[in-house]
This record gives sequence, structure tokens and C-alpha cells, in this order.
Amino acid sequence: MLQKYDQFSAKDSTIINVRQAGQPFWEDIRKAYEKNQQREQLENKLKELEQNQATEEEKAPYVLELERMNQKPPEYPQPIEDSEKHNIILYGPPGSGKTFLAKELNKQHRRGIINMNELLEWNVNNQTEIGEKATKYLETQRQALEVAKAEFEKASKKKPKKGEELKPPVEEEYQWIPYEIVEQLLRARFNHPECNVGVIFDNLACSYYKNEFVAIKAILNVLEGQIIQLLLLKNQKDENGI
Repeated sequence: MLQKYDQFSAKDSTIINVRQAGQPFWEDIRKAYEKNQQREQLENKLKELEQNQATEEEKAPYVLELERMNQKPPEYPQPIEDSEKHNIILYGPPGSGKTFLAKELNKQHRRGIINMNELLEWNVNNQTEIGEKATKYLETQRQALEVAKAEFEKASKKKPKKGEELKPPVEEEYQWIPYEIVEQLLRARFNHPECNVGVIFDNLACSYYKNEFVAIKAILNVLEGQIIQLLLLKNQKDENGI
């Protein structure tokens, strides 16, 4: 049974806490054994399907499940005190190298990377409560925009009153979410283990708020008491202006 335990294939020593009274016996080893049993069953099933000349579509569910089981869980850095976290804001125009630098810094220091324009998408994909709340809010705004458009179209067909100026609804404003939601989205992202030692912001602009001051305010509130470094980047040009 111990041979089925993945950690015994590692070069480092394996440390297992002494079992306390009433606890299951070697729970980690039992789970690893069961996982390997499931893996062997999947492999045998695939061999059987191949021998029976099954189609790729028939084998697909087993292949996907086997790939899922073989995936190693992500390794996150050990958390440190908030006062010791060093966060970096990369600020500059498109093409100035923000994303490239963010990835390089991530490799060296293992800080999480946050793109404010992808903040809502991250929360939705990770099924956070604030992600669901933001999605519902935007749906309400979308419906409100449709009503505003219909009312404008109806009013524009009538002769305007003297001095009255009709203005169409500004669609962009209906895509903005309140500051409180932006801050909560950022807080949920920052609480992920990926950000245990700090974060790197590779973009402050976002279509979900009016300007970058919203992002800066949220960052200062969420990262209160932590080190925040701002790096200003600009496009480099050679002597020919290229």
C-alpha cells in the first residue's frame, strides 16, 4: 500500500504527523492509495477501449479524467505578515512591457499578478460571492440601458420642446460598477493563496469603472499597511524613432 503513496517517490524525506487518538489511521496515505486505484482503473478502461477500437469521442471522458488526476496541485508561497508584503504597480502605456515584466517578477519573487481589467472575470471563474453580486448588478444595468434606449427612441420621434435637448444614454456608464464592489472584487482576489507574499499589478485601466483613480483608491484600501512600489514604464524608441 505504501508504494502507492506518491510522496515516497520524492527524494526529500516525508514527514507524517503522529496520529492523535480517535483520528483515522494515516489519512493521507489512504487517500493516495485510493487515488492510485482510481488511476489504474481509468488506465485499464482506456486500454480496453483501445483494444475494442473505440472512437476518440468514446475515450475522451476517461482521458480528461486521467489528465485531471495526474495534474499536480498548484504550489503557493508560504504566507507572510501583511507588513512584510511588497506589492508592485506597473504603470505605463500599451506596449511598454508591463505584462512581460510582471511575468518575470512573478518567476523571481512568486508574487501574484493582477490585471484590473480581468478582475471581474477572475471572481466569476472562481465563483466568489462578490463576483456573483457584480454579475447581477451588471445585468440590472444592462436592462436599465435597454429601457433608457427605448425611452430615448420614443422621445426623439416627438417634436422637442423649446430649449429641450435630447441626449442618448451613454452606454459606457451603464457598464461601470460601484466603487464598493470594485474594492470587494480586489479584496477577494488578494485573499487568494497566490498572493500570499504580495502582488504585481500589470494594468490599472478597466472598462468597469470611470478612471484609474478608482483602482488606485481600492488598492490603497485593500493593501493598507503594506509596501507599495510604483514603477513607471514608457515606450522605448531608438535613434530613428522606432
